Amino acid sequence: MRTGKGFLIIGDGRKLPLEYRFGNSFGDVRSGHLHLDTSRLDPAAYTGPLRMRCDDGADIELLVVQYSDRHLTITGRLVSDGPDAR
Repeated sequence: MRTGKGFLIIGDGRKLPLEYRFGNSFGDVRSGHLHLDTSRLDPAAYTGPLRMRCDDGADIELLVVQYSDRHLTITGRLVSDGPDAR
């Protein structure tokens, strides 16, 4: 399991700090959970473009599969590597 910290970048440009746990990494595909406070976000924010910046510098385009006020279940694709992304 890969864990770390980063930011969720939502469609309006806001950056929300998060902790992530990826259970699977197949090539450039990632899936797992993002732990952050989403209680003030309109669920419509999950329908627009979402990107995550990991603490290792990697960027991931995301699709939200499930959400709650405390976490997002996601799948995504690595779009740029950081020095330690793979």
